[in-house]
Formats: sequence, structure tokens, C-alpha cells
Amino acid sequence: MDTPDSSECPRLLIAEDHSAIAWDMATTAEDAGWEVVGPVSRAADALRLIKAERVDAAVLDYHLTDGTADPIADVLVRRGVPFVIVTTYDLSEYVISAPSVAIVIQKPYAPEQLLEVLRLLQRERWTTVN
Repeated sequence: MDTPDSSECPRLLIAEDHSAIAWDMATTAEDAGWEVVGPVSRAADALRLIKAERVDAAVLDYHLTDGTADPIADVLVRRGVPFVIVTTYDLSEYVISAPSVAIVIQKPYAPEQLLEVLRLLQRERWTTVN
């Protein structure tokens, strides 16, 4: 994987199966200086984008239209890409692929929570790149 130049706009993959939430996430991310990849509602589409596009970080709804975000998380972990998982479900009943790497936030969340997480992801991106 090519290392992104620090002058490039950071690219954020959004995988969320509710379109209104996805577009709110995208707007929040773009307002915070991210270039959005997606949004997509299926894990298969997210995996295709990860192979085809540069992705610096990701926001993943845990339950997507074609299953869970686990396959996406597995690929992101292997590539060293930071991500956040968002869900409305009780997280204690799920095994997240890489809990030490992922940030998990519960829906509904305030826009400020997502902004703070995006700042954390961006710092992680710069730490990894530089």
C-alpha cells in the first residue's frame, strides 16, 4: 500500500446501511476536512472500495445489509488502517475482530462524538504515516 503524502486530504471510508445516517456521517466528515469514500451499505462494497481506493480511516456500522463489519475490520487491521465501529446493539454480545484497534461508539451519538473520533482517527493516521 502506498503511504499517503501528508499534504493530501485524508480519506474516510463510511459503511453504514441507513442512508440518512450515512449522509450525516459524510457531511460531518467532509466538514472536518475528510474526503469521503462511499458511503456504502454492504460489506462487499466496502471491501471492493478498500482494494480500489486509498483509505486512511473508516467508520463502520457493525450490522450492514449483507452481514457484519468483521470482514472489513479484518482487512483494515491487516493494513494498519484505524477505524471506528458504530452500532445500536449491545456491544457486549459481539466479538469485534480487533478491539484493541477499533473505537466503538453507541448509536445514537452526538455529532460532537463523531467529530472527536474523527480527530482521533486523523491523529492515528498521522502517527502511522509520519
